[in-house]
Amino acid sequence: MLLPPAQRLPLPQSPAALSGALPAAGRALQEFNDAAFDTFNSASLVPCKACGRTFRPEALAHHAKHCTPDKPMRGPRQ
Repeated sequence: MLLPPAQRLPLPQSPAALSGALPAAGRALQEFNDAAFDTFNSASLVPCKACGRTFRPEALAHHAKHCTPDKPMRGPRQ
């Protein structure tokens, strides 16, 4: 089910580091996976305004009911 257009996040741009052929193994593959993971996190997760943790938008709605600036559930990961 799609969200209404006003609630959708913008489409992420393809990072240059992830273009081209997938590395077969080793350090190059680990670097590729790390870059893909960082791209996913920065493009699709939303930070909580009270504690700074990041969530999928639907999970943030649930989290935000219990996490307030006066009583944050947990600070950002260090």
